[in-house]
Amino acid sequence: MVRSPRKQYAFIEFMNHQDTLLTKVVQLMHAGVIRDYEQQRLKRERQADFEMQRALEEEYRKVQTVSDGGGPAAQQGNAGTGR
Repeated sequence: MVRSPRKQYAFIEFMNHQDTLLTKVVQLMHAGVIRDYEQQRLKRERQADFEMQRALEEEYRKVQTVSDGGGPAAQQGNAGTGR
């Protein structure tokens, strides 16, 4: 079976177009993977920061007395506001 030069050219163009599309799809998939890795890294960093803040808060609560706002200092502070 002999193809005409015009059909061969069209077939080559079609294959070239398919290859270009495939290359773009692979690039987009790769970019998505990189984006996912970056999001996971940021999530891990934020979680580590949160855990560090929680540990610091626990240490401060051990060292400092925490008031619920019902003590004499809170009443004295409200007296100056005119309420």
